[in-house]
Amino acid sequence: MGRKPGGRAGGRKGAPPGMTPPTSPEVEYRRPKSSEKETKKPTKTGKRRSREAPSSALDIADTYARAVVAGEVVTNRRIRVQAVRYLEARAADEWDGDRLDRLVAHSRDRYGWELMPWAVWVFAHLVAWRRGGMPAVRFVVLQVARGVGKTQMAAMVASFMVEEAAAASRKDCEVVVLATQMEKAAIVQKRMYEAFGEDTEWEFFGGKTSTNFALCTHPGGTVKCRPSTVKNADGISPTLVICDEAARMDETFTRAITSLTKVRGAQMLVITTPDANQYENPYGTMIRGIERSLDHGEKMPIGAVGIVYGIDPDDAPDDPTAWIKACPTIGVHATHADYEFVMQQTLGTGDPRKREEWYTQQLATFADDLVGGLPLGLYDACVEPWDWERARGLPGMVGIDFSQGGWGRDSQFDLTSMNVSVFDGQRILSRSWHYWAGNDIASDEIKSRQPLREWRDRNLLTVCGNTIDYSIIERQLEAIARHVDLKFFVADPAGKAPAWCEAMEKKHGWQWSRAPQHVVFMGSAWAIWADMVRGKRICFDEDPVLRANLAHTVLRSGDTGLFVPSKGRSRGNIDAVTACCMAVKVMNDREMLAQSMYGVDATRISF
Repeated sequence: MGRKPGGRAGGRKGAPPGMTPPTSPEVEYRRPKSSEKETKKPTKTGKRRSREAPSSALDIADTYARAVVAGEVVTNRRIRVQAVRYLEARAADEWDGDRLDRLVAHSRDRYGWELMPWAVWVFAHLVAWRRGGMPAVRFVVLQVARGVGKTQMAAMVASFMVEEAAAASRKDCEVVVLATQMEKAAIVQKRMYEAFGEDTEWEFFGGKTSTNFALCTHPGGTVKCRPSTVKNADGISPTLVICDEAARMDETFTRAITSLTKVRGAQMLVITTPDANQYENPYGTMIRGIERSLDHGEKMPIGAVGIVYGIDPDDAPDDPTAWIKACPTIGVHATHADYEFVMQQTLGTGDPRKREEWYTQQLATFADDLVGGLPLGLYDACVEPWDWERARGLPGMVGIDFSQGGWGRDSQFDLTSMNVSVFDGQRILSRSWHYWAGNDIASDEIKSRQPLREWRDRNLLTVCGNTIDYSIIERQLEAIARHVDLKFFVADPAGKAPAWCEAMEKKHGWQWSRAPQHVVFMGSAWAIWADMVRGKRICFDEDPVLRANLAHTVLRSGDTGLFVPSKGRSRGNIDAVTACCMAVKVMNDREMLAQSMYGVDATRISF
């Protein structure tokens, strides 16, 4: 990116090869002249109004956090949990309020941006929270909706870090900005050029093409803007790594994390919207740990803090009062009218991909209820450990999704799941058992990216060897039949399963309902089961295996307009979800519920 006309056109002496700025930039970026800036009206005292807040930046952050905890700011549960933890850390740890003041002033004076309280609070975790003079956290993860100024925030903190180094007489600050595309990474350089185009200390190079990286140099160090490839994360020694849209990144995200070990006190700022496939990407490991910490009180991943905006699971996607939970700048950067227009073009179309865009980008929610399976929050709302005695004597249905692999010598990580569903007159009570076929569970765990050994050790998963042992399945069915009124079971007629199912019919009298895995059967099965989850008309026993399977579930559109559960590109399993769907569908088809699911309120079924 070239210098502003009238400034020095050439690159800085000693600039790296390939980083020489073009002689005629495609776009001229400049800061407004003083005459173009808004004139400030004098106050009654005759002095101009100051844009500075009457209190320090830490006071602003503290006030925001207290308002969140008190319910005075509309936000989601995860932000409230983090606000409580922030206030606890304020009382226990050391904080460099002056450094945060300088960042807020830098944003105001150099970029013309007055940071909103939520943004000051986010930056307080990154630049002010210290222990022994070093950063208290290594990873600050901000997951938030589109349109809050994420790229602008990246530019401001990048240039701030470099100028802070210069003020401390250091020349070694290296800020690396990684984005999913070079064009997106170059936007950070563009924002900096607009702010510093007339500043002779800053030099700008490259960024014009996908192969020409963007570089910003200063006496205090450099800002390197690159696309997120593993090669581009090699050979860096960063003071700060900024990952823009990390939810969509490949193994580059992991490589960037390991680069932090090169510099003492190095940090990473993750700024991203959610993605329907984020749990299958490297970012998924970190955000899963953060979500478990915020949702269930588990320990936060080491050195990390998570600030996760987004609507709550029980919020309606078309409720304007909930949108601010995902986009804290709504009414400032984006208006409700903007959101309503986007909602009409996405949510209102019925197109799965467009609906995914609405949920992930505008509502900052991991998954659309159609495209990405069900948001895990909806499932969690139905989890309520229940006593097995509640099912005694009730009519029940068993669904079995069999493993079809395990016939060769190689490990093939395959899951068989069995679900029993009983109706107690008000809700369906659901409980599942899971069986693993594989020669090497340690290797399978790595390949499938699932904690198989932990599940095994907690008696959540039975490991059968290299093939599924049908006798184990039969014994569990017999135990279920002694407890509930079992007349039917449902299974997929594939592989060796049909012969076994026919044998069960003859031996025990349980009638086998065939469950072909085509779009008509499984599409309607998913629609019924998912509708019951959304309506909280089903009660699950606590089952981490089923929850993990649901996280791996995406939906595939069929020609009939129905959507079939699929694992897409996931290496994990969805068998537990399939077994649940099959059981509930056949219960509905055989009128084992008080009323047909479709007869009660067909408009609630989401296709």
